Amino acid sequence: MRRLFLIYLCFFLLFDQLKAQKQEPTIPLTLSEAIELARKFATEATNAQHEFRTEYWNYKASEATFLPILSLSSNPNLNRSISKITQPDGSEKFIDQNILSTDVTLTASQNIKFTGGNLFLKSSIQNLYQFKHTNTTFQTVPIQIGYTQDLFGYNDLKWQNKVTPLKYEEAKKRYLETLEFVTLVAISKYFNLAVAQSNLSIAQTNFNVADSLYTLAEDA
Repeated sequence: MRRLFLIYLCFFLLFDQLKAQKQEPTIPLTLSEAIELARKFATEATNAQHEFRTEYWNYKASEATFLPILSLSSNPNLNRSISKITQPDGSEKFIDQNILSTDVTLTASQNIKFTGGNLFLKSSIQNLYQFKHTNTTFQTVPIQIGYTQDLFGYNDLKWQNKVTPLKYEEAKKRYLETLEFVTLVAISKYFNLAVAQSNLSIAQTNFNVADSLYTLAEDA
């Protein structure tokens, strides 16, 4: 009788502890939902995702460096001054000058990754307007072709074209490996929880059996 009482007491204490744990709020999750949450909120996955995004946009910016660029620029300038002007008879006279000059330049350029230089094509027009004489003059440069190249130094465009894709692929690989690691951890913890819940159910069943036996023993 004393032995049966001790068994009952042990089951009672175990069940009381499990019951206290059971009272905590729980959220039912499928295995797929648990994996999705782990991939979304795990610190390792979040850090790897940020690193991957950074290298992705660096890669896109590097690709854009080798695309043709078309730009339009304008530089208006208003000059109001009093200047000393030599007259036809040799005398000098101070004249008030109000001049508006405007130039517009259209430029198409392309970086050359094999040499590190820049090939460009320009077309520009300049306008000069004198307010006092209401006189307008124009100067145009229909086509200007040029090439710029550093004579000394390394070809940074060439190395950028080689290194940036490698960094992007490395970050992508680390991100996928991190997702696989987080997935394995989530699966392991999910089934550990399933085993713990199964053990809890077995313990509850054993407690009920022990309780019934104790009741029968008391009645006897």
